[in-house]
This record gives sequence, C-alpha cells and structure tokens, in this order.
Amino acid sequence: MLWSRRAADLAVGRYEIDQGLALLHQALSLEGEPREQAGIWQRIGQACALKYDGQGFYQAMQKALEIVGPSAEIYADLALETVHRAGMWVQQPDMTLVDGWIEQALQLAEEGSRTQGKALAARATGDDDASAAESAARSALAIAERLGDLDLRCESLSALSAIALVQKDFDQACALMDQVMAHFPELNNPDASSRDLLITFFVYLRSGHLDQAAAASALATEAAAGLTAHHRLHAASWQILLPSATGRWDELRARAAEAERVVDANLAAATPCVFNVSILLNCAVASALAGDEDEAGRLEAKADGLGMVGGRWYQGWFEPPRIRLALARHHLGAVAQLAPPEFDWEWEPVSTFPDALVALGDRERIEAEAPKWLQQGSFAEPFALRALGVARRDRSLLEQAVERFEAMGISWHAEQTSHLL
Repeated sequence: MLWSRRAADLAVGRYEIDQGLALLHQALSLEGEPREQAGIWQRIGQACALKYDGQGFYQAMQKALEIVGPSAEIYADLALETVHRAGMWVQQPDMTLVDGWIEQALQLAEEGSRTQGKALAARATGDDDASAAESAARSALAIAERLGDLDLRCESLSALSAIALVQKDFDQACALMDQVMAHFPELNNPDASSRDLLITFFVYLRSGHLDQAAAASALATEAAAGLTAHHRLHAASWQILLPSATGRWDELRARAAEAERVVDANLAAATPCVFNVSILLNCAVASALAGDEDEAGRLEAKADGLGMVGGRWYQGWFEPPRIRLALARHHLGAVAQLAPPEFDWEWEPVSTFPDALVALGDRERIEAEAPKWLQQGSFAEPFALRALGVARRDRSLLEQAVERFEAMGISWHAEQTSHLL
C-alpha cells in the first residue's frame, strides 16, 4: 500500500494524473485505517483538481469529510481549488457553498498556519467585497512571509494585484505583479505558475503593457507544455485572447486551427473549461470579420454545443466574443440582448462593452460608463475616448483615440476609429 501511494505521488508529480489516480485507488483498496483512507481520498481530490476534474475533486473531498468529519485542511482545499479553477464545471457551483467552506476552514485552522493562509487566500480570490478580499490577502501574505512560503506569498501578491486591477489602480497592480514575476524562476510548482500567469496576463493587458502581456502569454505556453491538456488549453487561450483584444484578426486566424486542436484534446480529456467556449467563439469572430461565415457558424455552433452555463464569471468569458460576433454580422438586436446593464466582466480588457454601446448609439450609457475608463495609458482609454467621441460628436476625442491606439500598436482599432473622423 505504501508503495502504491509513493508511486502515485511520483506519477502525479510528473502530471501523469490518470496513472496516479489508478494507483491511489489501488492504495485505497488496500488501506483499512479510516484516517489513512481519508488522506488518500484527499490526495485523490487534489489529483482530480490538477486535471481540472471538478466533479471528481468534489466527490473525493466529500468522501474524506465523511470519514474524518470537519477538517480545516479539507475545507481550505475545497475552497481554494474551487476559486482557482472556477471554470472546471459544466455548471458553475453555488459560490455561497464556497463561502461556507472558507468560514469552516478559518474556524478550525491553527492560527498562523499554512492552512489558515490557504483559506484566507481563497477569500481574497473569491470575495466580491474588495475591502474584505484585500484584508484577507494581506493576512495571507503576512502568514506566507512568516513561514517563508514562496507559493503562498505569490498567491497573496497575485490576489492583491487582481484587487488593485479591479479598483483601476493600474500602477499598484503592475508593481505587485512585478514582485510575483521576480519570484517566477524560483517557483517549483508548475501548476501554480501556470495559474499565476493568468492574472499576470490580464494585469499587464488591462494596464496597457502589451509587451509584458505577450511575454506572460509566451511563458504560459512554456509552463503548460509538460502539464495536462487542460493547462495547455489555458495557454492556448492567452494566444487567442491577446490578438482578439488588440484586433489582430489575421494573426488570430493563423492560430485558430492549432487552438481548436488544443480545445479538442481537452474535450477528449473530459475536463470542462470556459476557455473551450471562449477560444471557439473568438476564432469565430476572426472568421466572420474575414467574410468566412461558414467557418464562423461552425465554430459558434461547436461552442454552443458544449452546453456550459454559469453565472457572471462564466458570462464574462462568453458574452464579449458573442457581442463581437454580432457586431461583425451587424446584428444589432443580438448586441442589445447581450450587452449588460453596466460593465462588470472581471477579465474582459474593457474593449467590447464600449464598442457595443457605440454600435447601439446608446449615448446615455456611454456618458455613464466611458468616463470611468479614461486612465491615461490604460488599455481601456482609447476605447472610452472613441465611445465618448461618437456620443458627443467630438472630433478631437476621436483623434486622441487614434493616437492612443497607434501608440499601443493597435492598428486595426486605429483604422476603425479613423473611419469615424
């Protein structure tokens, strides 16, 4: 039994997850001690999380809880892995359940322990209250520094960076992320590195640092190479999202076939992900803009056929490319149905929403929303300038938008704006 567990750990460490799971189940069949069984179930859950098998992860952790009763460590794992891998479910779980796991972990964890730090990191990542999230992240960071835990330190810094990003404090978000990237060569956890690069990519993208966003995307591809099909899907999504956000549609089309192969490999692995849908829809946009409606329709139908449903977090990945697709087809009715009452897509780089309002001619909503995104140098700034320029019929604002687009090297959007002058 001990050899089975040891061999399982080695297999999981090589990201041969299915082999590791088979060995863990073998060890489970040989183990008679309940607490040891619970430990094996927890390890099975952790291995399922590594391959983004949400249902397998949840069921294994529940088995462990049934055996040992309330456990700070298990509740912390449940919460942290769920908020980290929020897209690994066909139907997104009720996040109030996650809040309960966090509360139970914090009640049971030893003060200053890594388990407490993990529960705080889960709260920092999953709490919609920015003040509570920041307090939790700073507490987790203090624990990480006291324990000398580099993974938890990077986790906490990434959470603080993401919070600053939501608050539009782009300088602070980048400064915090620079600290994470400085530690990147020291990290020995490729799964955590791959995850941190997701936040890194969006911090730099939204802050208008496109070269650094591209570098993060390249690192993500490199980090995912030896991991699971699901990790490679994440890396492929950055390779699609950057040209989509910047309007480099020819580049996106050139990457589309390989990206779809990565999607198919992940679908074969049966691990759901929002990026399966997002990649297909963004590739459909590029095809529609190139006039290839047959290919656009095929990709859109394939995305729809995956049947993924969820709350705001899922829609934040699905609705932007759907709006872009409707804009490419000049289907304003579909744009009106998809555009939310206000911009609240956490990970969209603030380009699609103002463009949707421009297409709809919704001057009132443009005046209400666009001024919030005028921070100089940010990715959103030229999109907000363009929207306000159209709403106010102000040529100088449109000229400023062209200048900002050109300064960031976003030539397609610069050309689209020039047509409005």
